[in-house]
Amino acid sequence: MTSRIFQLLYNYNLNDTQTGLRGIPTSELTWIVETNGERYDYEINMLINARHYNLAILTIPIKTLYFDNNSGSHYSTVKDSARIFLCLISGLIQYSGATIVSGFFDILSFFMLNSVVFTNLSAPVRIFASTVIARMISSILNYSMNRRLIFADTGKLAGSAVRYYILAIFLMMTSYSLVYAVSRFWGVNETIIKLIIDIALGLVSYQVQLRWVFRKKDNINSSFPPGA
Repeated sequence: MTSRIFQLLYNYNLNDTQTGLRGIPTSELTWIVETNGERYDYEINMLINARHYNLAILTIPIKTLYFDNNSGSHYSTVKDSARIFLCLISGLIQYSGATIVSGFFDILSFFMLNSVVFTNLSAPVRIFASTVIARMISSILNYSMNRRLIFADTGKLAGSAVRYYILAIFLMMTSYSLVYAVSRFWGVNETIIKLIIDIALGLVSYQVQLRWVFRKKDNINSSFPPGA
């Protein structure tokens, strides 16, 4: 289950996220020794940081040997599984930091435009104009932070920028359509409706950016053939 969650959140397909047998290049020791955590949560944090630095992970099949029916294991099914899950979620929050920051500016800009600047316009025009201008402001910040800080993209700027703004336009139009549609049946402030909808769209955006916008062709998990 941990492997499947890790693949969903970080796009690394690993059969075993908890193996203690890892070969680490000396060039990566600087951040390895600074990684937080102990025992099982340290192993997860190491993998999350490896994803952040866009490192390729090669897996080699090994035999699993338990002595004395694994009586020497100190793994607590509930306690340690909970710690691993919390590490996975905390890593996701770190990765989503740019989305949270830019989302704050997007919501704030939308509120000011929708509630103060464009109050005299009709609802469809007001919501549309507020959505477009707010998204233009926040998207520049979001793209810059995601490219450099979150996904560590070092590829050509044009490629990821085109993919990013295709996604941004799609999400913007989806946000506008849903906010306008829901506001006609739910008598609350449009900013609150937009906040709820954009949180859901933000989760979708993260996955699309991870797997398409800032995709890496050279970080695909590889395996040596049996016996290598």
